[in-house]
Amino acid sequence: MKRIKEWGWYILFILVLAAVVAFFATLFIIHLTIFLYVLVSVYFVSVISAIIIFLQKRHSSAKLAWLFTIIVLPLAGHILYFTLGQKYPHRKDYIALKSQFRQTVDFEIKKEIKDKNVYETLNQLSWFNRNKLVESKVEPFIQPNDYFNSLLDSIENAKHNIWLISYLVEDGYLFQELANKLIKKKKQGIQIKWLVDDYGRRNLKKHCWHELKKNGIEISFIGQLKFTFFLSSNLYRNHRKSIIIDNEILYNGGSNISDNYISMGKDHGYFKDYNYRIEGEYVIEYAKLFASMWKRWTDQDLSLDSTITRLIPKKDIDSNADLLMVSGGPEINDPILEESIIKLINRAQKNIKIATPYFSITEPLKQAIKIALMSGIEVTLYFPSFSPQKIVASISNFEIEQLIGYGLIVKNTNDFFNHSKVGIFDNKIAYVGSMNFDIRSFYAQYENIDILHGTIVEQISKYFEILEAQSHSKTSNFSPKYLNLPKRILYNMFKPLV
Repeated sequence: MKRIKEWGWYILFILVLAAVVAFFATLFIIHLTIFLYVLVSVYFVSVISAIIIFLQKRHSSAKLAWLFTIIVLPLAGHILYFTLGQKYPHRKDYIALKSQFRQTVDFEIKKEIKDKNVYETLNQLSWFNRNKLVESKVEPFIQPNDYFNSLLDSIENAKHNIWLISYLVEDGYLFQELANKLIKKKKQGIQIKWLVDDYGRRNLKKHCWHELKKNGIEISFIGQLKFTFFLSSNLYRNHRKSIIIDNEILYNGGSNISDNYISMGKDHGYFKDYNYRIEGEYVIEYAKLFASMWKRWTDQDLSLDSTITRLIPKKDIDSNADLLMVSGGPEINDPILEESIIKLINRAQKNIKIATPYFSITEPLKQAIKIALMSGIEVTLYFPSFSPQKIVASISNFEIEQLIGYGLIVKNTNDFFNHSKVGIFDNKIAYVGSMNFDIRSFYAQYENIDILHGTIVEQISKYFEILEAQSHSKTSNFSPKYLNLPKRILYNMFKPLV
């Protein structure tokens, strides 16, 4: 069966090449002059396209993928590039909106941190991200059911405002519970605003959104789709998943509003995910982020709202974490998230543990992992043994197997899909959030991670111990001698898109 699958890739690759050759051969037979005109035109368009690709500020994997596409698929490849391969078109206006919250401040960490390496790492990340390190209280949830129960309870107790940012919203038990709570709170006079990704809301019928709007809930869709997915702007999505309550409580993590995430889906099996609740001053950072996004997608200014400009945290909060926000998105030229992760990898001294549902990385990140492995750093990846997205899983495993040869330890989770996005470095610094370990999260999606230091890291370390007990070791089947060349080519072509 495996050999049949291998031959399938060869056949697909040959068919694609045969179609291109057949097209030009047909032109040659029908009319030589037309053939020459088309050939010369394709050549000049290819040269122009190649120059544009080389001049663009984007990662090398995407450049090589698009160059290969326009070479192997003349005409069709060019159409794909100029429709799906263009960079995010709204960079300047989004950056201008975010600047209203950017002040000239000193990002030097004033808090005493005894570990010199930890202090220097956090200090460098603070300056790099232009964000301060803030103390707050973090409560983790390793079961999505517990997370959503806590969220619904906090919504029930909301006094002033509820602001939501979502990626995937699907009809079902979880959505109905949330919708009923929101409608109830709106009738009590609570301000409710909801930003939802337009692609992520496609599986929820329009009448459900109309019902929420009819009850006074303000909803705006991020990046409305145009002509389905035949424009590159449609590929840039919001993947953030955060809920702010009274600007004092933040719920964040990897779980979407879908029954799959509470293991009630029909086809996706048992899900596990890492989510968390934050109380304290740090929540105001997310309130500012929400305000900038609300302005971008609705043209309504929340910066003058008193709930944005001030925060009165509860005085009895016992902080257990120092937090640093890292925000990334297609409007930013530099891959802030990826470069922050590379910084953490480079500063690690003993071990690195990462849990992610997807693994499709750029060459700089791959090199950082390889250097860490070859320098004696133990790197362990916790990865699902199965995935509802087969193509993405195949590309991920292809990438993983190449790193196993350098010493990467891979643990496949047993009998459940682990959707967690968590990393820990030397058991002293960690990150949690919405970011997958893939190119789309680093370059094409609105994402957030929270870098943590403090006693909360001990709880994250225990979470990895739980994962360890619920996983088995993966062995590599990768061998350059038997490498399936067409599969490698197709994987590298599709990697920037998935």
